[in-house]
Amino acid sequence: MAVGLTSPVLVGRDGQLAVLEQVFDGVRAGSPGVVLLGGEAGAGKTRLVTEFGSRLAGQAMVLTGGCVDLGGSGLAFAPFTAALRSGGCADFQR
Repeated sequence: MAVGLTSPVLVGRDGQLAVLEQVFDGVRAGSPGVVLLGGEAGAGKTRLVTEFGSRLAGQAMVLTGGCVDLGGSGLAFAPFTAALRSGGCADFQR
């Protein structure tokens, strides 16, 4: 039997989740909002977004895109391009 490597408990991310929730509260109130999340490989970016997205189930569409590895000097808006490009590598979840 295969065992998942992701813990069902998210530890040490209360601050980041609070920021995401603040942005979402603003969006629900009618303000535009966007979050660009960056960090080293393995830092937990995907886990954080997955947890936040699961908390929004049925309330919002969460758009996730891939990373562009350019040797440490990435393009700041490349993830937005990937997420918005039709037929691209973006993963659209509801």
